[in-house]
Amino acid sequence: MKSKKSLSNTPAPRKSPLPPEALELATEIKTFLEQKKIDDLKWIDLSRVNPYFQYFLIATAQSPLQLKSLARELQKRFPARGRLRPEDLDSGWVILDYIDVVVHLFLKEQRDYYRLEQLWGDALFLA
Repeated sequence: MKSKKSLSNTPAPRKSPLPPEALELATEIKTFLEQKKIDDLKWIDLSRVNPYFQYFLIATAQSPLQLKSLARELQKRFPARGRLRPEDLDSGWVILDYIDVVVHLFLKEQRDYYRLEQLWGDALFLA
């Protein structure tokens, strides 16, 4: 007789172990953003609810100029997988992908509109 699958809300365990570098990278990026006086910085651990990446860092820039400057400086200090295109910098939402760490930089209007934190409500908020 086959057993029934559990219907609990507990996510399936991650298939591969999380690299320790992910925590170190997220910590370094968080420290950098705090030093730059970014607004409303959130650090979210997604490892229990998403099999593809471990951390989101979400922050709000005070102006389009600060958003562009932070995105460029982050890409220089921590080279991301993709390149920043001018249209990315003008959109009000910049995403930097570090495989297990994803950084979302918003202008306030875009962050309020997309409410990314609410989409990941089951995740663990670290900051």
